[in-house]
Amino acid sequence: MKIKLLIQNVFSTLITMLKMDANTITNNPYGNGIWVTNVVGLLGSSTQRATITNNTVYINSPNLAQVSNGILVQNSNYAYLKTNVVSRATGMITNGTDALNLNGIYVQTSPSTVLCSNTLRRMGCGIRLYGVMENTILQLNGMLNYYYGVRLDNADISTQGDGTYAWGNTWDNTIANNRVQGTLSVSSLSWHYTGNPNPTNILYPAPNSVSPLIIPVYKLSNVTNCPLMAPLAPAPQYNAIVNDSNNYILAPEENKYWSKQFFYNDMLHNPSLLNSLASNNSNYQSFYNTLDVSNIGAFARVNAMILAENYTDAETLNASIVPQNTLEQNRQMVNVIYLNSWAKRRFEFTNDEHANLQAIALQDPILGGDAVYSARVMLRISPINNASSRRMDQNTTTSINSVGSIYPNPAKDMAYLDYSLSEGQTVYLYFYNTMGTPVKSFTINSQNNRFEFSTKDFKTGLYFYRIILNNNQLLESNKLIIIK
Repeated sequence: MKIKLLIQNVFSTLITMLKMDANTITNNPYGNGIWVTNVVGLLGSSTQRATITNNTVYINSPNLAQVSNGILVQNSNYAYLKTNVVSRATGMITNGTDALNLNGIYVQTSPSTVLCSNTLRRMGCGIRLYGVMENTILQLNGMLNYYYGVRLDNADISTQGDGTYAWGNTWDNTIANNRVQGTLSVSSLSWHYTGNPNPTNILYPAPNSVSPLIIPVYKLSNVTNCPLMAPLAPAPQYNAIVNDSNNYILAPEENKYWSKQFFYNDMLHNPSLLNSLASNNSNYQSFYNTLDVSNIGAFARVNAMILAENYTDAETLNASIVPQNTLEQNRQMVNVIYLNSWAKRRFEFTNDEHANLQAIALQDPILGGDAVYSARVMLRISPINNASSRRMDQNTTTSINSVGSIYPNPAKDMAYLDYSLSEGQTVYLYFYNTMGTPVKSFTINSQNNRFEFSTKDFKTGLYFYRIILNNNQLLESNKLIIIK
């Protein structure tokens, strides 16, 4: 993996300023020209954010067997990308598989991102957007000689256009006409345009192949200038989160969790905004209070303690949290490993730590949560092709390799696991206490389809377990209660 400019935080971090301006990057056949991860922006600020402007990235002779990104932004809300150019001198992508390995600008789970006046030339995907991207603005971007102009992967980017203007993006291509393509996580997306509604009009977003639906909306005129930032008060976006009215089609519970995290952290960093919104609608304060006493608020406080190097209190609070889903299990586990290693200036992981980080890092971030990005940063890896989710990947393999949940639960003396393994496959079963410390492990490689084990060595209490295939694919992550 080759990287030219890299800014990464293990944990989501509110910054004072990050500006990457007027860089020229050449000879980048694979890897990432500019890569930013876990940089938290501040609503209404033109400085406290990841600002990526006026950069030129040349991807020369890309190796299409590996992923290349001109600019990659991950989990960095309020990112601002303007007047960047990502291009290659010659060549055209002629199939969808290669297209996903050559991205001009790729933004993942970064709500309220602004992309304006960027030029993407001869890319597989001009602009690629993944996950919760609510209130994101695409204006005046030019996609030239692309396979996919704008590629959406389980994305929610909100309406493109306002009551008066279309955003003025252009699609100019002679090979494929996939102007906006991919999958939405919501039921539909309105995309405003000017001119005639036909393929010869480069301002028209269709024809497209988006599921569920892109709705073209005609406007008389386009915007002419880039905004300085995302809208100061994206009330419709917040209203949908507070009122639980986001109609997510794909991974609904996980997408709602991401949205709640975004809302909570926005309000946490902008108390005056919360006061203003709550003065008009008391539901805002009630919703924030509910999140504050939930695991979302608890993990935010752990995050703040870690960033303040208050590791003792962070460890105590983290251990007290009882995860309610995979996203929270992953976050707790990454916190445990960080507090036991990097926080103590130990940068070599034990085998168990490495296996757990890798199992998390290889998950789809939508399904695995922001801890997936943290695990990737700690392992210095970049499995960034997220078009297929871990759950979808499992569905293609579980007919051969599958496991159920351990039962009975609670267990007293014996517990059982039903499974199905193809010939030559091995499964590893790991148990951890609530502090994240490994307490027991088993190796399963028989063809009996049922594994039974004694729990007499376990003390009464709650345990987390992970079931991992020998190729590091996570098959199951859950909890088991032991009673005596």
